[in-house]
Amino acid sequence: MNEFKLSLLTYLDAPVMVGDPEGLVTYLNPAFERCFGVDSETGVGLPMAALFEGGAREAMLTAVMDACRLGSTSRFRVRHERAGYGAVSSPITVGGRSVGVVILLTPSVSEDERCLGLQRELADTIRRHRSCFEGLMAQSRDTGAPGCGAMALEGLRALDRMEEIRRELLSLLASTKQPATIDPIPASPGTSEIKPPGAVAHSHRGSDDLRDSGKGTR
Repeated sequence: MNEFKLSLLTYLDAPVMVGDPEGLVTYLNPAFERCFGVDSETGVGLPMAALFEGGAREAMLTAVMDACRLGSTSRFRVRHERAGYGAVSSPITVGGRSVGVVILLTPSVSEDERCLGLQRELADTIRRHRSCFEGLMAQSRDTGAPGCGAMALEGLRALDRMEEIRRELLSLLASTKQPATIDPIPASPGTSEIKPPGAVAHSHRGSDDLRDSGKGTR
């Protein structure tokens, strides 16, 4: 890769590394130095895989070997200090002969950010299902169908447990110092003490009616 093309890589916001046919670093662009904390003076001459750790090192080693020896392009993922990157390794060829390898790393959504997104989806799901179960409670009260009310109560208890799990997830994410916006969802009042209609009174709206209906079925 000539100096003109290398100079263009300095303007990329994404990390880029270039290696020789042996898989040794010949160039690191400023974005790579910034994201991975390795300057060119230190990195040049080292095996490209040596700049990574753990599974990322193994993935990088395989990709470099495939590019240099087989002339194939590889796509894989690496992580560095809680940041994720999608990587593309491609051979550099001249006259059909491999003369090196170039690897582009594109920042991707971190696992923590993905977890926060999933918990938001879970919060929305809990809200919608809680509304459905509360509607079923009201319907059972109006129609005098205690069986429906009992199932609705079981559903509300399950939603309360889901909300507990969601809050545990947020606590774990907060412990990693990742910003987390907690969107509280009110728990169903008194669901931990709820029994089927006719057994024990509870604080859900319509509970008295359900209890009376339950007595009527004995």
